[in-house]
Amino acid sequence: FGKPCQAPTNPMLALLLELCAVLVPPPPVRGASRFFLDTADVREWKALLPLGIFHGVTTNPVLLERAGVRCTVGECHRLARTAFELGAAEFMAQAWGGDTDSLVASGLALRSANPERIVVKVPVTADGTAAAARL
Repeated sequence: FGKPCQAPTNPMLALLLELCAVLVPPPPVRGASRFFLDTADVREWKALLPLGIFHGVTTNPVLLERAGVRCTVGECHRLARTAFELGAAEFMAQAWGGDTDSLVASGLALRSANPERIVVKVPVTADGTAAAARL
């Protein structure tokens, strides 16, 4: 696909890129991958997060239902707090709604409790993709 990456020919740009690489370290990760528990079952989190190999927890409306958790913003915020208390660095929650506007609204509400650590996912549908562009 296209041309291979090349080093910048402008010396000032090359220097700036080198400085950025030193001054802005990459986020901490475990190797080249980050692993997430894909469940809303807190009992599983309590058993598996202490192993130290999981970066966080990810869930969605189906997993919430399976775990007997209501699919509400408040319940997701409660789950996020629990996940963080158990050592998760990030909590991912999927937005819900029947159209783009409702997906955006639920996504913004989900993220509001801790924007630095709560990641919003959207379904890969036409409305979900449009919502992702707005989130």
